[in-house]
Amino acid sequence: MSKQKAIIILGMHRSGTSAFAGVLSLLGLNFGINIMKPKMDNEKGFFENNSIYMVNEAILRAVGSSWDSLFPLPEKWWEESSLKSYKDELKAIIINEFAGDPVFAIKDPRISRLFPLWKEILADLNIEPCFIIPLRDPMEVAGSLQKRNGLSFEKATLLWANYMLETEASTRGAPRIFIAYDDLLRDTRRSIERMFDKLKIDL
Repeated sequence: MSKQKAIIILGMHRSGTSAFAGVLSLLGLNFGINIMKPKMDNEKGFFENNSIYMVNEAILRAVGSSWDSLFPLPEKWWEESSLKSYKDELKAIIINEFAGDPVFAIKDPRISRLFPLWKEILADLNIEPCFIIPLRDPMEVAGSLQKRNGLSFEKATLLWANYMLETEASTRGAPRIFIAYDDLLRDTRRSIERMFDKLKIDL
């Protein structure tokens, strides 16, 4: 029996993760049952699983952090026994919502910071992760975060750097593709072909 595969879209908020997720959703990939509703700042949708989002937020709070913190997480934070209930909850969500899918997708920028814990969960469930990592001009990302969240341009730029560095480090050795957001907009078909060829995905 072939291993179940999870396509995980990683990267900074406002960097095009929703656009890539939207394309995968249109191609029929399952993002789960409880999907976040569109809002004014993202009218086409976030394609984030609300159940996963809420657990990820709780984990960040439990380790004294947040999605917009510039400080590193504590060393070996994912090994804390206090996080076991969150790990169990995420495992239950994945089993309940994706058990019948040979390939499924998850999009939540917070996983860029939380992947050491997610890596452990997916290994326990015998699921192979592969990664789509959008690249967008950090000046555009910072400007968007300034407008949406009221962050200073400096903080938004540093956040982008933190997310991208953590994403790059935590996904080394795994199937992954870095792909420009502008390329997706310019030539969607070719971008899809590149992603699926690199990640060895056949829908």
